[in-house]
Amino acid sequence: MGSLTVDLNALGDVTEKFKDLIERSNIILNDFNSQKNCIDFDIAERDNIRYDLNEVSKKLKSISEIFITYDRQINDAIDTYADTEEKLKSFILELNTSDRKESTNNNAKPADVTVGKVKVRDSKVTDGVTTGYLVDIIEGLGGTAEWDGKTRTTTVKLNGKTIVYDLKNMKDGVGHASDGTTFTVKDGHIHVGVREVSEKSGANIKWSPNSKGGVTVDINYTYASVSKVTPITKDNGDYGELWVGDDIVILEQEGNRSHIRYPGKYHQETAWVDNDKLNIGVRVEKPTYKDIEFSDLDKVMLPYANGKVLPLTDEQKQAIMKIKNTYHNNDYIKKHKNDTQIYLFEGTTINKKAIYGNTKHTSLYEDRYGALLVIVKDDKIAYITPEASTLPDNPKGPKSMNGGTDMPTVVDGIYLYEDVIHSTKSIKYPALKIKSTDGKNNVKVARYNNKADKWYNGISTGIHFHMGHRGADCKEKEIDGSSNWANSAGCQIVRPGTINREWTRYNEIAKIIGFDKDGHVKRGEKPDDAKGIIVIDRSFMDLNENGYKEVIGEKGIDYIKKGVH
Repeated sequence: MGSLTVDLNALGDVTEKFKDLIERSNIILNDFNSQKNCIDFDIAERDNIRYDLNEVSKKLKSISEIFITYDRQINDAIDTYADTEEKLKSFILELNTSDRKESTNNNAKPADVTVGKVKVRDSKVTDGVTTGYLVDIIEGLGGTAEWDGKTRTTTVKLNGKTIVYDLKNMKDGVGHASDGTTFTVKDGHIHVGVREVSEKSGANIKWSPNSKGGVTVDINYTYASVSKVTPITKDNGDYGELWVGDDIVILEQEGNRSHIRYPGKYHQETAWVDNDKLNIGVRVEKPTYKDIEFSDLDKVMLPYANGKVLPLTDEQKQAIMKIKNTYHNNDYIKKHKNDTQIYLFEGTTINKKAIYGNTKHTSLYEDRYGALLVIVKDDKIAYITPEASTLPDNPKGPKSMNGGTDMPTVVDGIYLYEDVIHSTKSIKYPALKIKSTDGKNNVKVARYNNKADKWYNGISTGIHFHMGHRGADCKEKEIDGSSNWANSAGCQIVRPGTINREWTRYNEIAKIIGFDKDGHVKRGEKPDDAKGIIVIDRSFMDLNENGYKEVIGEKGIDYIKKGVH
């Protein structure tokens, strides 16, 4: 390749300040050409590899255009040039980083490496050292890696430790992290030694060959669990909670205390905890409730808010198979087979002893959520949760509980849904609006009039699908009002958290359905576009369970199941 030059004298008679800049530019250009000549020599030794430096030429030639454009704004021009200078230096650094050592690695061989349950991309074995993407290795070990483009650093958080990989301090294509780990950069990704990083993580590492000629790195941590919601203080000093369903990892022990890692709301957290609060060596059973085939219902393990992880009951399996055997044969649903479908089966709760509607209850864990929610996408079960509801908090509640009108309960049937902003007295957030199949907002409901003491048919234009409360055992409420109720006046609801974190379940559902595509529902934000079908089915409600007969009555249940009298 020929040397690149730029005639900066064309900038004209600007000011004396530019003389110094021109000299600095020539020095940089000479350094660049020298570096490029070295690279050309290395590239010539490899077969079928070429590097296109046209973009660099464009950047250098555009310097003149930048100064001409800003000839009346000298200070701005100086800033622009200085920025270009830094970019050029950065580009030279990238060339050194990604290429100078590459020509010596002709003996590198592809490898198949898995750390924990994560497949490590671009893994290779060079001179007996196995390397791969840092981000994959860290994920497999249970940590996080975040890139900062401004500082050109990657910060790794793993088992209570923070390690920084600074690309600015690399020399001859090799860098050393703050903990001494050696790394290189190729194609914009940090590569590290699998064994070096794994062994520094503090876990017990077991290497074993796999059938593809690579290795599998098994992570052998000591696990623990808790028997109840346990308040703790995180390493950063903030308040935290351990939940019954948390998969807790013991990183180290000191006296009668353990340094643990546990799943936080958005990422892994660490804390010191007294050993007598932990069930050391007892690991929770992992839930399985997403991406399930209809033929694999025996593999489903549902997480409940009280921390239990349980298989589907026979009744729940029957409800799910009704989707496949009955609803998928419905002509209307056939026409919308490509839409995401939501199914709500009331009466499939496992908590048969609780009394629905008892206002003296201090916890929602047993009595409020009695519906199984199933999301079907592409003819596959995308999501299942056992804690949803199709019934109001108080089906016979006075008008004052519903803005001056008799309480509505949606009648069984097939409906449409679309994205909407759900509003309470204090907050707004993305949710779904339920509509009739003709596209109108007139949803069939059964209402109860307290004064006349009777049920009657009606319509409602304000039925939503939104989140309910988590329960009184939680430190904070999801929505305004008492946490002893699910906060429903006729809407379809789902308990927002899973077995551990607030809003986690609602975020997962919002992402799958599509009304919040990033899966992080925020107060006040607008929903993303979403449309589909929602089915409400109460055929599994038993009058003799959950106090349905006492609270709703036989006639009321007949109304909400059939809707016509």
